[in-house]
Amino acid sequence: MTALAAAWKIFLFIFMTFNAPGIKEAPDSSRYLNLVPTLLSQGKFALPTAGGALQCEVFRTPGYPLFLAGLQGIARLSFDGIIFVQVLLTLLTGWIVYKIAVQIDEKIAYLSTLIVLCDPVPSIISLRLMTESLFLPFIAAFYFCFIWYLNIAKMRPLLLAVLMLVVATYIHPVSYYLGVVVAVFMIFSNTPRDFKKNIMQILIFLAAVYGLLGIWQLRNYACCGERAFSSVIAHNFGNFGLLKVESSKGWLSHGGIQSLINHDLYAFVRGFFALLFHPISFKYFAWMPFRIIGVILSYPWTVLCGVGLVAGALKIKKNLSYQFLLLGIIYFCSVSVLNAYTMVEARMRMSVLPCTAILSVYGWSLLWEFAKKRNFFRKA
Repeated sequence: MTALAAAWKIFLFIFMTFNAPGIKEAPDSSRYLNLVPTLLSQGKFALPTAGGALQCEVFRTPGYPLFLAGLQGIARLSFDGIIFVQVLLTLLTGWIVYKIAVQIDEKIAYLSTLIVLCDPVPSIISLRLMTESLFLPFIAAFYFCFIWYLNIAKMRPLLLAVLMLVVATYIHPVSYYLGVVVAVFMIFSNTPRDFKKNIMQILIFLAAVYGLLGIWQLRNYACCGERAFSSVIAHNFGNFGLLKVESSKGWLSHGGIQSLINHDLYAFVRGFFALLFHPISFKYFAWMPFRIIGVILSYPWTVLCGVGLVAGALKIKKNLSYQFLLLGIIYFCSVSVLNAYTMVEARMRMSVLPCTAILSVYGWSLLWEFAKKRNFFRKA
């Protein structure tokens, strides 16, 4: 089955190359691509202005442009070659998810991998020049390293988790606040079973994560007075964020603060579940048979994974690994909705795919055991 999933991805790549080359570039792609020539020629992360001068880039982070520069400028790969590397990265992610699941319960490892490899979201998004395809294996590696830490409470996996989280954040700043959330989780989990040791590990984790991220913030401030790690965070929140959008609708003037809160909560829950469960469209291929196949397959696939996810999330009990994966889902979905409410789309689900895959298979394993105990499959 894994070979078939890999073959499906290769087929999509070949089809895109010859029949839908326009799928490669997304609206954000041009800005990343425009940063590559300056990186290669002058080693600067900047964009040329109309007058020919260079303006330091603080809107985007350097991870993905460096990836493009390495493949395009050094390895001399075409856009199609870069896309193929991104497809390979989704296969790598499947292997990482297998390793994550083995640490928790080896029985769910194979199916968890299969979900990641067959899911239409990474299969389609990996065919576009977007950060998510590079972000996915690094955030998956972070999940792996941190669950490894939860199992043994040693500094080595914790420091590796720091490295993976920092690299992922340099690629895509959506994970910037995850370090704080994980630190709070560490307080309550108390993995070392020693208060002083736990506090020490938390402080080392926070200092390492935000010390390494702070290097780029210092660069931004020295370059053009920008205090943020990436100005895209404030830009999205101020223009597309949930609170901005809902407050502009006049709920406060019509029904007071309670009305505003009610509508904000409703919009948040709606956006949260839309991000998790809305199927991705095959419209990018600009071929009607693919769009029809997408509708036929995507909705049953979403329901199947969604039922397992809900069942698994409701029965995580005291298992720290499952709790951590659920925390990842809550964090990324919440940040995406709060920061980019009007732009929420299926590609944002890439951040939580390792978590949803494992929890979904875990949920279905519980449902299967429940069905067997109730003799649902007994012979007549």
